[in-house]
Amino acid sequence: MSKHPIVKFDPTVLAKFADWFGAPAVLTNEELQIYKNMLCGVYNDVKPQGFIEFTLVEDLAYNLLRRLQLRGRKANVRRQVHNEKFERQERELVQDGERRKQEVRRLYDVHGPTTRHRRDPLTDTKFAVELEVNEAKMNKQLAEIDAETNEKLAKVQKAKEAPIDEVACFDQWIDKEERIDEQLAEVDRNIRITLKLLDEHRTGLGQRLRQVADEIVDGEFAEVVAPAREEAADGAESAGSTKTSTTLTEPSIVAEFPLPASVKTNGGGLTNLDTPAASVPPPRSSPAEQQEPKE
Repeated sequence: MSKHPIVKFDPTVLAKFADWFGAPAVLTNEELQIYKNMLCGVYNDVKPQGFIEFTLVEDLAYNLLRRLQLRGRKANVRRQVHNEKFERQERELVQDGERRKQEVRRLYDVHGPTTRHRRDPLTDTKFAVELEVNEAKMNKQLAEIDAETNEKLAKVQKAKEAPIDEVACFDQWIDKEERIDEQLAEVDRNIRITLKLLDEHRTGLGQRLRQVADEIVDGEFAEVVAPAREEAADGAESAGSTKTSTTLTEPSIVAEFPLPASVKTNGGGLTNLDTPAASVPPPRSSPAEQQEPKE
């Protein structure tokens, strides 16, 4: 396993993008650091040449960060719905405890006047003792209410940390996940479009045609002289074809002589042999055959 990071973090790249495009649209410092890492990674892979490619690199890094954010939210949406259910119960318990304590305070009214209108020391002393007793009772009841509320809150917190019951809160998280899926599909589409634009801008039709033309092997036409054997074979073949054509064009020897009178043909192609055949003159000999050698 390599000990060196795959993506080289270059502060000058971040400064250049910040100067051109301003601060990124992130919410936390953690997201900002992730965005910087993604921007450096995309920059090292693409190595943009020109301002248009720089804008496409910035769009691609932002969409990658956006996809990561949506995936994290989708993973936490069920836990969030689960927690919201118990947080609502916690708020209801706290509000109920405060309401009960307000009733207890109003019942004892220990924060009213501490003396009577008549200035009787004995009566004032009894009234002060009575207030102290009521305050003690009130504090005791308030403590009981707080203890009961805290006990219920502890049970709710324990249930909150338990495994999620997805079936019980299915109708609360399914709509949120579907909306997140729609946004994820939109972000993925934007990423594919940005990559396609980068490819088309860098390797357009003209450059692809030039690349195909460079791959074609150039050559020149030259007439090659056939060897003697091939010329002889071609001559023999042409002579044979000439002789065949001459034989086909010569008239048939049989056609030069008329049929004998004794041979008659019927319409059905039969021959009548009743009449004796006439003598047929011998064929003429050629001049070369007439000259016989002398002994």
